[in-house]
Amino acid sequence: MPPSRRLASGARLLRPLLDVSREEILAWARQNRLDWIDDESNLDQTIARNRLRHTVLPFLDNLYPGAAAQLARSAGHLAESAQILGEVGEADLQTCLVDRTFDLDRAAGLSEARWRNALRVWLARAGINPDARAFNELLRMMRDARGDAEPCWAWRDQAVRRYRGRLCLGPARIVAGPEISVQWCEGRNIGVPQWHGELIWQRTDAPGIGERYLSGAVLLRPRNGGESIRRVPDGPHRVLKHLWQEAGIPPWVRESTPLLWIDGKLAAVPGLCIAAEFLEPGGWQVVWRAAPAGVVFE
Repeated sequence: MPPSRRLASGARLLRPLLDVSREEILAWARQNRLDWIDDESNLDQTIARNRLRHTVLPFLDNLYPGAAAQLARSAGHLAESAQILGEVGEADLQTCLVDRTFDLDRAAGLSEARWRNALRVWLARAGINPDARAFNELLRMMRDARGDAEPCWAWRDQAVRRYRGRLCLGPARIVAGPEISVQWCEGRNIGVPQWHGELIWQRTDAPGIGERYLSGAVLLRPRNGGESIRRVPDGPHRVLKHLWQEAGIPPWVRESTPLLWIDGKLAAVPGLCIAAEFLEPGGWQVVWRAAPAGVVFE
């Protein structure tokens, strides 16, 4: 139990009396004539920590005087070691991270122990704290799978997937949404809960989707395979699969990204390209942001 810990809300939880014994606290409280309330649950020995406090630790102290104090010191040393491991892991992670993915080739430049530690820190950032068995299973899957395979290791509602030598975090369940119509509104982001994400619109000085094309409904569709798009005027149509591969976009991201259709024509692939016939100077770029696990964009 750390003496100081930052909460998810940003507040800091402080425990300044961890190193002060119960006897010292009681003596001080009595000397200063304080009133207090004893929590009845502290006497419930069906709770493991209470059994340790009331039964196990006194027994050890009788057999080995000072055992409880020695255990407390050992726990303190372990806490310091954990803090050091976390700090080293954060530093090593800067070597391993590429575009928010964990690059296995870069990690190979570290010792086995250090890159495993960096991987744990990376997972912990996402709220994933697997036990030793699950962590070793993750390593086995990512190491032993064929080079062209795309193994997936699931942990509750999140998953780690490998693509081109990098580990990627994402939702455990990847499902394309339905065909749905959305209304563009002066560049405001559009939440699409049916697709578990949102469309982000950005005005650009470079060519983008002309605003006049966005006055009507924009249709979102899942990919069916075989779609193609012309990115430059008078240029060839390119198959989306090839464009995605060239951009290094993993297959599961392709499946969960909606395609934008306007007037029955494929107008844009968010974050990848816009059809030439819809491009105008000073238009709008559009990207797709998938919702983190447990978050719904409305």
